[in-house]
Amino acid sequence: MTAAELHDDPEELERLRAEWDALAVACARPGSSASLLIAWWRNLPPATASLRVVSVRRDGRLVGLAPLFLDRGRLGVPALRFLGTPYMPQRHAILAAPGEEREVVRAVGAALAASRPRPVSLGLERIDAAATWPSALAGSWPAPLGAGLACEFSVSAPVLTMNGGGFDDWLAGKSSNFRKEVRRTRRKLEARGARVHRVRDAAALERALAAFARLHGAHWGDRSKLWRPRTIGMLREAGETMVPDGRMRVYTVEADGEAIAVELLFAAGGEVASWNTAWDPAWADERPSMGALYQAIEDCFEGGDRRLDLGEGKQPYKLRLADDDEPVSWMTLIPRGAAFPLAQAVAAPRRIHRAARTLVRRLPPPARQRIMAARKMLRGSGPRGPSGANG
Repeated sequence: MTAAELHDDPEELERLRAEWDALAVACARPGSSASLLIAWWRNLPPATASLRVVSVRRDGRLVGLAPLFLDRGRLGVPALRFLGTPYMPQRHAILAAPGEEREVVRAVGAALAASRPRPVSLGLERIDAAATWPSALAGSWPAPLGAGLACEFSVSAPVLTMNGGGFDDWLAGKSSNFRKEVRRTRRKLEARGARVHRVRDAAALERALAAFARLHGAHWGDRSKLWRPRTIGMLREAGETMVPDGRMRVYTVEADGEAIAVELLFAAGGEVASWNTAWDPAWADERPSMGALYQAIEDCFEGGDRRLDLGEGKQPYKLRLADDDEPVSWMTLIPRGAAFPLAQAVAAPRRIHRAARTLVRRLPPPARQRIMAARKMLRGSGPRGPSGANG
């Protein structure tokens, strides 16, 4: 027998933590890890948010979980979003044990549709573009007219697959120029006395997060929130449990006792997601963040991971590393009912904004730079900083 339960009390998340985390590992979803999203909820929820986590059990066993919250926003319109939006790793998902996907999606939809206040939309942000569960959720939504699914846009997300062998075997299969680049980066760092370290304990984590805040804040300033105390507090809380078991991987590049670069990744079930990095521009020629990433890749091979998600965007370094592309999409599910026109009106400006961003990204670099310069002049400030992975 399958039964769904809606959780709106933060204390209930603790009782779910162990089963939830095991399910995230079984589904290979680093961004859906319990310790990560519980820490996010404790430190970074919107002021207008309330929990709407749905658990699904079959004969008492947890087989599905939708980690959501309800946000009324500035207009007071109740909209569902994934926990961790917009800061945490991409590829949000409704977790479902193998073979249970259809029943889990149906049970989650029924629980959300029956909740009060009734949500007028469900934001599906940074999900797998190839995922089938969004259309299944829309198709099974328990309303007379079902629900509509608006696909707003998709972006490239390069991935590196570990197809057997080790780091040296992988490197041997790359071009001669790439191999020279890896060796050159490591030699240049070593020549200036820099070494890559992987964080293993709480004290090292504290130093690494302080360095990340310093370096990221110096680069992005007010354009980013990722270096702010609340975000660092969230990473600290998550890292207390996730660093020791390798679920949160933090690398520092240090020289003369000071960190010059910090790389952060999350892992679950053989999937590793690169989240963000920060580095000292005085070391730009030595590329310390790449030195940290090469070490992270080597550790992935050594630890038996299956894939490294490099994050959204076609940056040249990602394309050199990757062997495939698994795009992520932004969608909105809108139940068809009395509030359908309101939900469409609220979502329209966001869709227009995102469509414009997608169009700008496809322009040749000179045209894109002119548009960004004009935008900067009109806003009286620099471009917005990173809001999530790999900013």
